[in-house]
Amino acid sequence: MDGRRVWCGVVAVVVAVSTLVGVGSPRSSKAAGTNVTLPARAAFYDPWVPQTWSVNGAHVAYHPSAGYYSSDDAATVAGHLGAMSYAGIDVAIVSWWGQGLQHEATRLPLLLEEAARTGVKVAFYYEKEGFGEIAATEISADLQYLQERYGTHPGAATINGKVVVFVYNADDTNCGVADRWKAGNTVGAYIDLKVFTGYKTCVNQPDAWHQYGPASATASVAGQSFAISPGFRRADESSARLSRDAARWRSNVAQMVASGAPWQLVTTFNEWGEGTAVESSEEWSSPSGYGTYLDALHDAATGTTPAPTATTTPATAPTTTTTSSPTVTTMPVSPSTKATLVPVADATVDEANPAACMGSASTLLVDAEHAGTADYWSYLRFDLGASTLPITAATLRLYVTDPTSSAPTVQLSAAAWTETQITWANRPTTTGVLTTSPDTAATGTWISYDVRGLMPQQGTVNLVLRPTSGNGVDFSSRTGTHPPQLNIHRTTEAPQVR
Repeated sequence: MDGRRVWCGVVAVVVAVSTLVGVGSPRSSKAAGTNVTLPARAAFYDPWVPQTWSVNGAHVAYHPSAGYYSSDDAATVAGHLGAMSYAGIDVAIVSWWGQGLQHEATRLPLLLEEAARTGVKVAFYYEKEGFGEIAATEISADLQYLQERYGTHPGAATINGKVVVFVYNADDTNCGVADRWKAGNTVGAYIDLKVFTGYKTCVNQPDAWHQYGPASATASVAGQSFAISPGFRRADESSARLSRDAARWRSNVAQMVASGAPWQLVTTFNEWGEGTAVESSEEWSSPSGYGTYLDALHDAATGTTPAPTATTTPATAPTTTTTSSPTVTTMPVSPSTKATLVPVADATVDEANPAACMGSASTLLVDAEHAGTADYWSYLRFDLGASTLPITAATLRLYVTDPTSSAPTVQLSAAAWTETQITWANRPTTTGVLTTSPDTAATGTWISYDVRGLMPQQGTVNLVLRPTSGNGVDFSSRTGTHPPQLNIHRTTEAPQVR
């Protein structure tokens, strides 16, 4: 995990609304409610405390000047937006996990109202894409939700009247993610994807690209974005991945401004779980009250202090040096945050052959009218482990080897079963919420089911695939070439650190 997901940080991005700001020139003030004008300075912002003051049981390493506050406190949020304004931050990119999740109903309106008052705008960081392949239909529904719910709010960042959405597509390594977001962007939202090797070759290009990797001091995506990190020290790790160095930070700020990049990104404003915050702390407090790191951003934005200007240098040199080319890294993920599971058992049962056991087959069959009117059902078992953290997202993915126009439903098995013994005659019945897939089950593709509502917190979960028509479908089994997958995301009440 090169950064972004020890816990989910909220990202705040503010954009100037005047004409393009000249490199190194003071940033102009903006009336609340205006659209974002590039180049813009943005900061990733975390609204998930007090839930995330610890990571995997380890308390954060630093001591915020504001104390260990709550994201529900209006005075705290006002102070944050004021500090961003002081630092010349135009946009707050706020971490977003899905419709109605993670205190969205109370914390996002609070942030947006204060943003409208200060002139800082709020964009969204779409977190779910980093923990599973989101279908275009779900992307479309989420973007429509964001546009309709927040698109006209005076505190929301908009470009051409549409919401600004950054995407944390950390687990995507090919152009499929760009294709899905192109297909899913039915509202015309401004989309900024995270880079991966070969992103330039994608036929479907988003509006912009960025890198989220705070273990590196800088990450430049030419002509797109320039990101800087003050340091990276996860609460649950014994040493820093990137040591803090105020002199190096001032130099990096100057590089960012000089780049003239459309998006100039600060990673992060207050993601304390990863130790990437630039918010004031006892460890780097300053006479201004905003702290050393925000002072450097302020000086560069106003032109009041030449940059770089040397300040205190720590005894330990930074572990990662400045890079001018895009840093494209695979980020390791905390086991408590994300896991991709394959079945520990699976089998098909056949109504036409009620005593047959098919647990060793490489294909899972689902059909309502084979051999006349007989059914095929398929059973899958996953081991969720013993974690006590709640599951906040769960996606079942199945690889299609023979297509159908009617994808099966998913329910829970009402009782345990054994892969080497289950037959139609002894099969358990089904129970729980009936779950459907919005995807077309075409050969050689994955279809997905949102099965969060079927998940226990730990132990095993037994799922059953049942047909919806006589147009049957075949999936790869756990012994096939593309075993089924269950992508789960666990968090404390708030998102975990990346």
